[in-house]
Amino acid sequence: MGGFEDLLPPEIAGSRRSGVAPMRPAPPAPPGVAAAQATRSSLAAPPSSSSPATQSLLSGGMGGMTPQPPGPPGETATVDGVPDAVVDCWFQLADADADGRVADAEARDFFLTSGLAAADLSKIWKLVKSPDVIAREGKGLSRHRFAQVLRLIALAQSGEHEFSQQNASAALLTSTWLELHGAPLPPPHIAHPQAQRAAAACLERGALQPALVTPAALASEQQPQQWRGDGSDTSSASASSPPSGAFSAAAAAPAAAAADLGALNFDGPDLTLGGGGAAVPPHSQPFPQHDDDDDLFGLRALRQRAVSHGAAESSEAAEAEAGDAAPTGGGEGGEGGEGPQPPSEPAGVGMVRRMSRSLRVSEQHRIQRTHTGELEAPVAFEARLPPLQPKVSAKLTLLAAANGSLFAGPAVGGGVLQWGRPEGNMRRPLDASEQQVTTEDQDAAPAIEVQTCGKGRAASCLYVDQASQLLWVADKEGWVYAYDTSGEPCMSLKAGHRAYHFQAHRVGFVTAMRRTSHGHLWTGSSRGNLRVWELKEPALLGDAPEPPRARELRKGFGERAHSGPVLALSCPADGQLVWSASSKGVLLWDAACGAFLGLLQRTSPRPAPHPAQPELSASPTLDVAALRYKVDGAKGLETDPITGYVVSRPPSFEWERIAVEQEAWAAQTDNNINELMERVSIGGSKALQGAGKAVKLLGKLARGLGGSSAPTDIPKPTPNRALSSSSLGGGSGLAGSMPDEDLACPPAAASVGDIVAVVTPPRGGVWVAHKGGMMDRYSAAGQRRGSDDCGPSITAVACVGQRVWVGFADGMISVRDSQGATLRVFQAHAVGVLAITQAGTRTFTLAADGSIKGWSSAVPCTADAEALASWDEQACTTFQRQSLRVLCVTWNVGESKPDPGSAFFRWVHEAAFNTQLVVLGLQEIEMGSSSVALAAAKDAFSHKMQERGNTNAKFWGVGVLQALGGDRHWHQVGLRQLSGMLVLVFARNNLRSSIGEVTTSSVACGVLGVGGNKGAVAVEFSVHRRRVAVVCSHFAAHQGAVEARNANYATICRQLTFSRRAWYAEEGDAPPPLLSGPGAASSNKAREKQAGLLGGSAADDLADLDSDADSASGGYCLDPSMAGSPAGTPSLAGVEDVVQGEGMREAEMLVWLGDFNYRIDGGYEAVKERAIRNELPPLLELDQCRREMAAGRVFRGLREGQIGFRPTYKFDRASANPFAYDTSEKRRIPAWCDRVFFRGSKAFPGPEWEDVERWDPPSWQDEVGVRALEYSCWADVTDSDHKPVYAVLEVNLPITDQAKKRAVCSQLLKECAAAALRGATARPACTLAPEYVKLHPTAMPRQVVLLRNEGPLPLLYAVCRQADPGLAAVGRHGSDEEAAAVAAAHQLVEVRPVRGVVGPGSDQQLWIHLAGDEGALQAAEMPPEVRYRVVVGSEFSCGGESTAPGSARLSFTATCLTHL
Repeated sequence: MGGFEDLLPPEIAGSRRSGVAPMRPAPPAPPGVAAAQATRSSLAAPPSSSSPATQSLLSGGMGGMTPQPPGPPGETATVDGVPDAVVDCWFQLADADADGRVADAEARDFFLTSGLAAADLSKIWKLVKSPDVIAREGKGLSRHRFAQVLRLIALAQSGEHEFSQQNASAALLTSTWLELHGAPLPPPHIAHPQAQRAAAACLERGALQPALVTPAALASEQQPQQWRGDGSDTSSASASSPPSGAFSAAAAAPAAAAADLGALNFDGPDLTLGGGGAAVPPHSQPFPQHDDDDDLFGLRALRQRAVSHGAAESSEAAEAEAGDAAPTGGGEGGEGGEGPQPPSEPAGVGMVRRMSRSLRVSEQHRIQRTHTGELEAPVAFEARLPPLQPKVSAKLTLLAAANGSLFAGPAVGGGVLQWGRPEGNMRRPLDASEQQVTTEDQDAAPAIEVQTCGKGRAASCLYVDQASQLLWVADKEGWVYAYDTSGEPCMSLKAGHRAYHFQAHRVGFVTAMRRTSHGHLWTGSSRGNLRVWELKEPALLGDAPEPPRARELRKGFGERAHSGPVLALSCPADGQLVWSASSKGVLLWDAACGAFLGLLQRTSPRPAPHPAQPELSASPTLDVAALRYKVDGAKGLETDPITGYVVSRPPSFEWERIAVEQEAWAAQTDNNINELMERVSIGGSKALQGAGKAVKLLGKLARGLGGSSAPTDIPKPTPNRALSSSSLGGGSGLAGSMPDEDLACPPAAASVGDIVAVVTPPRGGVWVAHKGGMMDRYSAAGQRRGSDDCGPSITAVACVGQRVWVGFADGMISVRDSQGATLRVFQAHAVGVLAITQAGTRTFTLAADGSIKGWSSAVPCTADAEALASWDEQACTTFQRQSLRVLCVTWNVGESKPDPGSAFFRWVHEAAFNTQLVVLGLQEIEMGSSSVALAAAKDAFSHKMQERGNTNAKFWGVGVLQALGGDRHWHQVGLRQLSGMLVLVFARNNLRSSIGEVTTSSVACGVLGVGGNKGAVAVEFSVHRRRVAVVCSHFAAHQGAVEARNANYATICRQLTFSRRAWYAEEGDAPPPLLSGPGAASSNKAREKQAGLLGGSAADDLADLDSDADSASGGYCLDPSMAGSPAGTPSLAGVEDVVQGEGMREAEMLVWLGDFNYRIDGGYEAVKERAIRNELPPLLELDQCRREMAAGRVFRGLREGQIGFRPTYKFDRASANPFAYDTSEKRRIPAWCDRVFFRGSKAFPGPEWEDVERWDPPSWQDEVGVRALEYSCWADVTDSDHKPVYAVLEVNLPITDQAKKRAVCSQLLKECAAAALRGATARPACTLAPEYVKLHPTAMPRQVVLLRNEGPLPLLYAVCRQADPGLAAVGRHGSDEEAAAVAAAHQLVEVRPVRGVVGPGSDQQLWIHLAGDEGALQAAEMPPEVRYRVVVGSEFSCGGESTAPGSARLSFTATCLTHL
């Protein structure tokens, strides 16, 4: 795709200096050398080619530019030891876009295969392409310069000659080198596979030296690939061909040599290369080092981006990672990696293969595809593309998978979307109707909408309990629903599958859920409350479920668990503790009884305060009593060295007392809420809603004026403040209160950012992810074992098999092993990752723009590259082409408002007759300082105001729509206004379903550099999923302000970005934070709006208007790491963090039109006379815009149509004379100020105005091609001093058949899964013995069950307690004492560990422990039995179908003996 910067990698495009070429100018030569260069230049320079007409215009009063000398003579340099035919073949191979120039990515990808360092190649490039050569020949390498680079590479590779000034100058030509050394240079070694095949063909004919063909290159022929660069900017600044002179190659050699030597400027007597070349003597002066110039080929920037997310810092480390990445048959290790590389491969080639893009050509030469090495994404299944109409589509934040279904929510109706067969070609569930969800796009995978929650209630949390085969859904009003998914895979959820249904929280809503091995459900709310629910037997079909017993957990001083929303609940594999987290801190709880054990500190507690410190002595209770509950992260909770039992857990005889106290807290909270709701009248509720809206308005105003992004928290007005502070939330302002924040070391906590996620890998331990990029690894008891810097802005974390996937705000995914080492980093989405969930052999990711992609769960593995290669061959079958016509109009209206029947609107109607799109850019629809100031205020307050436009903008929108034929045939796609600038886009109604993803942007660079009178407004949208950007600009005025206009261009290129706003709701809302899935929450501001959009009631606003919700700025995500519940975990980060803007560079079609104010350098009379006589060629030679474009300073990669119309500025208004150029005293020189530039997917190599009628079809199947069919002006429009300029563009669009693409990608992912599941059988070869164990409190308190893996692959297991029907029967028919004894048995029996990995041929001991005394079980008539289920499967079975290969369900029973 094209771009406006002259540098290749888009990652570094904004950091490079501007100029005509991506390299620094060479330092000035010494006087003697300069004189010699001047002499050579005078000999080689041809005479001026300016026409007499041009000279007369230049003498007319305004000085013009001096004509530049033509390019080098038509001489072709030779490469010693390489036939010219091979060099020609290499040149054609490097010239991927066939424009006759090797530039940018083309040069980088070809020459890096020489094995030289990128910095060394940059220096060689600058020797051949000096500023003088660039000014004379333009950007890129001609065939002659290409051969010179090869000669210098041969010199650098040679060990016989040092790379000095004298040798480098002589090496440019064969004759000069022979005169100096008497022997030719050795041939260059190019390890490019296709280049080697060409050399081998010549070797067979005996025309080539055998040394040219290296063993490594011949070995690489087994996998023919063509290494290609980033490809983001393949433009060449100038495509002017060398003149076809009468000189032969031999005759032109001296002149060329003189020009070449004159172009060389060296700093010091010698050149220093960093590596790969000859040895450099110690006395050599190093070549000047500049980081940006030495990274001309962009590898350092790409490497830094990969390293920032955890990739290896060196090529050797990356190769080691690649070798250890493949899944193994035993444990997590480095066995089964990729095969060894050729031993003689140059060191630089491996770096090229990882960091640059690889180009593959199919056998039919029908398609060329690019990939990005280490940052390259594997084959992805695109289940859902970004919604075309985000305002009416589901704002998905939750993601989960269970038994052959993928769930995402909340849906528009409040429930969830469900897809069937996520491991195949996704479709609707098997028993669902074929009706499409109306709010989903037609090109998305078919889904159904399931009403899992109450009517009109939005889902706020998803959690999958794989062990119990239950899908838990929570809604915005605190209700929790559980659905049985144990039936046939890929079946839709129905109300009859509902196993549990109860209201968990009445204030706030559920943000996190977790089921422990004891069978209890833990829930956390948006207000920070924690509750434990003792679930009973699920309800039968048709029966009303019985509400479970509720217990509310409090901290040490009787206050609520967290001061902010609970974003995660995690149960480590050890099974003893439950970790709860808000954005500010982590609390540890006893998993059996819910007792509070402490607040985890990331660092050691600070020493006791000195008595002289007044700021600490004010709250001695906080420093003394509260510190008792703080857990030092360096030590964790104390554990028994033999049994591993956490010592601080309360003894079993206290569990009942703790449970009674917790039940009392839950009852007190519910009673106080009932009393509060009765006291709040309807009028008070309305007043509260009005106060909330006022707070939102003040917050928006504060943000617009540069204030805080979060409004000050307003306490909830209640008649009884004591009820609100203590009973409802647990007072946090009391002495000895313990908030979540790590008070001991606030600087350390601030440096890593808020907590984003808490996950528990199956091999044990707990990982805590921070927004700043730090990942802390703890033991189950809270002892920190290490920290890893994963990269900035973590937004989602999930466990996938034995690995951990980390998502970032820039759309990157980092795959890490259980020890934290990075296995793979790749670009998954264009925007931030919200959620990650495993669905068996596939792992799905949800992005902030609403897109959902499925990846192989085995990434990284050897099958990834094979799948990409297969996709390259099959991608061409998923495209079909369609042509559209676009009418582009630009006009500086000069504050005029033409009548509906005026000439302008008539021309619009006629010109749009055969077009499908109309884009209109207007300037000066209003003027004045008040307009500029008001535009600045609107930009600061709300972008929606600029997208609606003011009265003047609406006048033009309505007028153009009526001129096109009204809304029966056309509709407005987008609008953006900035003061007097306005851009409008219209489309025919038959394209309505194919157009969407509309975003707008603006850049002000007028008054004081920030005024809206100059700058740009832009609209971006997609047509058939191809991104189109339309930019309307108004540049600085006045004849001599060329540099100011160039500066406007640079500012717009640098600052114009299109931010994806799929999350934005109605006008004026702050970007809502991102909800989390399976435990999702949002801040107060987001919840208020989300409730309005998705059917929430006014009670949501009342219940959620809470200071705690606003206090948490971190992300909400729930630990998905349990083997049975790998649900997605998006983070609650601001949209600014996860939805990053993209500039014009990313557009697949760009139209840039406007009043650019570039003038004609000449005298008024002379220019006017030529314009009236329509003598355009002399005027075009003096056009400032063309001159700046030819120099590569503006509009790089763009082109306009052939100018065949007179200058469109400046005319006398309302004059009937079509040639009435400015007759005022200012006598403005006529000029083509109004222009229309364009490009497609690829940047044009040069302006080439004379070749606009010749249009080659796109060379890539997925490439957008654009050409101009018409380019003229409407001269009879006299309302302004400018004439409207229009262009009719023909756009050749590739349209993807998304269903066919999904089918192809699904098959490729199935092949990856088959490779990863090698050795897996329908049922894993594992046993569990014994199936029955007996326990006694004193004689046999502990027993062991042995889980054995007899298969070739590691197995993951999870243990959960089964519901016991006998327990309910005892409760109904037995005595109270017997029921208490049976319940005590279920409470006192513990299994450790509850989750883990069993290696192939290994055993895992499951310890069953009975805590308590005989007295608790004496009342039971029969020994109570506790049944456990053990779910076993491969690491690629989590979240998949229950009947998938490698899955099994085992069980054992523990009998509690009452007497021996």
